[in-house]
Amino acid sequence: MSLMSCSAPLIADRLLPQRDLLLDCESMAEFFSRELGSRGPIAIEGCEHIRTTYRAGESLRVAYKVFAREGTCVVTGRAFADVESAKSFEAAQQKAVNCGPFRPVLHDPKTECIFWTFPNDRRIANLRLLVEIPQELAKLFDARWTRSNIVAYAPENCATAQCLTAADDVLAYAKVYASDHNESCFKTYLALKSSAKTERAQIDFPEVIYHSPEHHILFLQSLRGRRLADVQGGELAEAFFRLGHALAWLHALPAPANLPEFPRFADSYLQLAASSIGLVRPELAQQASELCDALRTQKQQWSEQRVCLHGDVHPKNGILQETGSVALIDLDQASLGPPAADLGSLLAALRYERHIGLVTDAEERMLADAFLGGYQQIGKLPELESLRWHMAAALFAERAFRAVSRIRLAGLQRLPELLNDAQRLLGEPLEVGDR
Repeated sequence: MSLMSCSAPLIADRLLPQRDLLLDCESMAEFFSRELGSRGPIAIEGCEHIRTTYRAGESLRVAYKVFAREGTCVVTGRAFADVESAKSFEAAQQKAVNCGPFRPVLHDPKTECIFWTFPNDRRIANLRLLVEIPQELAKLFDARWTRSNIVAYAPENCATAQCLTAADDVLAYAKVYASDHNESCFKTYLALKSSAKTERAQIDFPEVIYHSPEHHILFLQSLRGRRLADVQGGELAEAFFRLGHALAWLHALPAPANLPEFPRFADSYLQLAASSIGLVRPELAQQASELCDALRTQKQQWSEQRVCLHGDVHPKNGILQETGSVALIDLDQASLGPPAADLGSLLAALRYERHIGLVTDAEERMLADAFLGGYQQIGKLPELESLRWHMAAALFAERAFRAVSRIRLAGLQRLPELLNDAQRLLGEPLEVGDR
């Protein structure tokens, strides 16, 4: 994915001049062909960019899936804004695990970048447990856990894998963390599972099968059902209704005591979003700064109780079970805050999809109304002013900011429209039918 193909490219990053090179699949394929093989150059048959985490002027992390004659692997890279890569490379080599035909750690002095071949990672120390499965973990299940299928991977943060039998049946999901955040997630799952049972709530959560603080790993039940994100056509409105219904039940449950404050609408985060957008799109710097100031000025303490927020509410994190109820998964970002934070985030995501052409205006309204209708079955909607503010904040601090921090080209091409829309939400009254 090269920024050269973007109609609204980011300006060069003076402190990370290698940024565009690391985002170009062809250039990276050439590099991997020369350097990735443990015994010399290898033939690369495909190179797929799968993730970017970018802090303008500070750091860049990328992940590629590399297809070679010798096999397939995931390689993550980090660009350094200083000249410490050589020292970091030496340290990484000392703790690297073998990756067969691929070198476990690579260093490119020309670009000051280091690359790690999975299960090696700069910060996640125990990824090897997903590859070389220890006896004590393999015995957790009635059927034997023989291999893992990585379904989500955020380098230096967390990896999620399906635990599979020899027949490829899913036994559970394993999540390996870089930090002790696994401890907080463990407590959140336990508390919500217990509360849902006590309150007889029409919502479910995965059961914790096993937790190892020592290895920063969490095993969660594999739920039967289908993701709401996989629903299509005429069933979409019903899927969003059910998602809203489940979210209202979550907000109605007692909030686990371990939850942190919701971080993304804090003044410091809004300022980070504004400065990041301005650094790489200078023509939008003033508008982003003014929008940040307007959000900070108009933020109020609305009459909403603080609840357990999902923190990452979208159809991929809802499972429609055989019983008809919805289970919410991926509670890693659960936090404490007003219900409007979750609601505004989902509504802003729908607006974003309209801006980049994934849904029409009519579809956005239909799905938003279905979602809020499902929520109202159980919970009370926030004040319209609060909902409007949180939608604007999410459009700015989540959607527009992530277009930059994740290098999402569709979003980058629509950055002016996203900022304009957030400003409009702040500047005009929001009617019930205007979502």
